[in-house]
Formats: sequence, C-alpha cells, structure tokens
Amino acid sequence: MKKIIVSILLLSLVGSAGFYAYLYFMKEGESLKAIAPQGAIGYVQFSDIEKNVEYVKETQLWQDLKKIDYDVILQKSDLTSAQRIFYQFFKEQVIPNTENPIVENFFSRDTALVIYPISLSSLEMSQLSPQNANAIIARLFSGLMLFTRVDPKVKFVDLFTSFLERFTNDISVSKEKYKNKTIHLISVEQIGLTFGLVRVDDVFVIGLGQQRIKEAIDVLKKDAPSLTEDPNFKKISESFVSQSGFEMAFDLEKFFILFEEQAKKIMQLNKEASGGTAKKIDEFFKGVTGLKGIGISSALGTIDQIKMDVFFDEKQLNTTMKQYLASCSSSENKTIAFVPQDVLGYQWTGCFDLLAYWDQVRGEMDQAKEGSRVQENFSAFEAKM
Repeated sequence: MKKIIVSILLLSLVGSAGFYAYLYFMKEGESLKAIAPQGAIGYVQFSDIEKNVEYVKETQLWQDLKKIDYDVILQKSDLTSAQRIFYQFFKEQVIPNTENPIVENFFSRDTALVIYPISLSSLEMSQLSPQNANAIIARLFSGLMLFTRVDPKVKFVDLFTSFLERFTNDISVSKEKYKNKTIHLISVEQIGLTFGLVRVDDVFVIGLGQQRIKEAIDVLKKDAPSLTEDPNFKKISESFVSQSGFEMAFDLEKFFILFEEQAKKIMQLNKEASGGTAKKIDEFFKGVTGLKGIGISSALGTIDQIKMDVFFDEKQLNTTMKQYLASCSSSENKTIAFVPQDVLGYQWTGCFDLLAYWDQVRGEMDQAKEGSRVQENFSAFEAKM
C-alpha cells in the first residue's frame, strides 16, 4: 500500500508542475507540436509563459485574489476530509515547489502536454490491487508526453533528477542511444517507474518509459508524421487567435470512439445493468455523433482574447445537437451596454437557448412513469412558471 501512495504522490508532484503553469496561462523556434507524434486525442500548449505570468501578476484581479484568506473560507466550507487533505498537500508541498529551480527553468518559455490513447481497459482498472498498482499507474500515465522549451545552457536531466531526489533517494540513471539521439532514463526503483527524457535542440521531451520518446525521435528524423500534419488538429489550430499564449485542441471524434468501446465492454460485464441504462448510453453516443473537434485559444494584451471553435459534420448531427449549435451562430452582444465599468469579470454567450433546454427537460419528464413523484413535481413546478 505504501508503494501505491508513493507512486501516486510522485506522479502528482510531477504533474502538478503542469497544473501550476495552467493557473497562470502561457512562440519561438519550431512548434512543439511539430515534434509530437500523430495519434493524439488532444493537447494543451502554453507559450511565452514568463511574460504572461508577469502580465497576470499586474492585473487588478490577481491583486484582489491575493488578499483573500482561503484558509478561513475553507474552514467554513463543507469539504470532505479527502478534499481537505488534498488542499493541505497542495498548499504545503506543491506551491512551495513551484519556486524550485526545475519549475523556474521548466515553465518559463513554452510547454505542451499531449494526450494519447492508452492500452488500459476499464476491466483492468477495476482489478487494481497492491500487486499490480505500479504497472497500472505506469500504463495510465503512458499516454502523456510533455514538451518544454528550456535554455540550452540548462542541465535539465540533472535538474529533473535532483527534483525527484527531494522525495526519494532510490533513483538510478541510465542512457540509451536511438537514431543518434541519447535517451536519458531515470528510474525510481522502489515503485518501478521510469521517466524517459530526450533533448531536441532547445526542447526536452518527457514521458513514462522510452516508447513515446522513440516515437518523438522518429518524427524528428522524418520517419513518422507529426501532430501538425494531422488533418483534424491542423484544422483546429488554424482557428486559434494570433499570438496566442494558450492553445487547447481536442479530437472529439477519436475520444468518443474510444469512450464508446469502453462503455460497451463495461455493459457486457455488468449483467445487472438494465435495458434502460444500455438505451441511455446508446442515445448519448448517437447524440455526439458528428462532433469532430474543439479548439480553445487565448491571448493576453490591452484587450484579452478568448476564442472557442467547435468542429462538426452537420449531416451526422441529431436534431437536438443541430438546434443547440444553431443557437451559437455569430450575433452581436448588446448586453455589454448595461455592464458597469469596474466589474472584475463579465461573460456573455449566445449559446443559451432556455426554451430548447426546457423542451429537452420536458421530453425527459414525459418518459417518466405517469403519476410518478418526479412527474408530479415537474408538473407542479411548470404550473407556477
């Protein structure tokens, strides 16, 4: 059990550095995506991190957030013991480590996290035990690749190793040559995890194990296509705002195909599941058919920009999804004339058709058994409207 906790703790600490970057938002040289292999489900990229961090620190919103006593708020909040433990862990372990040299060097320029499908079924996840925990955790995180641009003078492998040594001394370092590139393997022997790292000019590529690292080298050597050549991601990236500091792209079509496969396997194993459950699952996946991808980008400046684009095949969409997306067509925001100048935040969307949502709720209620409490409560509520 101790090994499982150490495994999760280590991976959480490494991953929390990425979370830190996300909190602050985020182009130089070749695109990080040009080194990433194809086949990804999605990616998040932060650019010009240091400049954007300084910009955010100067904003009035950030100054106001710093004045909040979060401990007092949490004391009065109805949090579970697990949530309180996580908060204390983040406050005492993660935040102090953001001032570590590895974080300062790691997250000062450009960083991208790319997510790939993993060969881990829901059945295997349900069979998690102390005996197979490390292997399952390794496979769970094997779908992640981190690309970060660092100063060429930085001895990143030494920096990364020293960071891990703050939590365990049971570390070994080895090297392996692949296509004239040196892959650095840093193993945490106690829990059986091995991090693979390779330098590509001023970019470091990090992953669990060496398979993903080799795939990135294949891309570098032009022996395999990069993520920038993927038709779906190429189309999404073309929609991003110029000089964006934050980019996120997600291949919805690929994700829902994988999700549906796992859902069907679970239903086959769960013999107690009702036919109604299977029907709802089937209706859900029919409802998302036709959705291809989503892209979100932002740029900080005199006027901050945030842009979201949804890509779909209209011929494959069902009626409900068509109605929703139709309500999101471009329109003028006339409500801004009523917003005071000194507000901290303001959001407007043209994608909120209350009548369409109400019709959908009514449709669900109509399927409830006649005379049931749910239907009675709904009818009573509707009568008061």
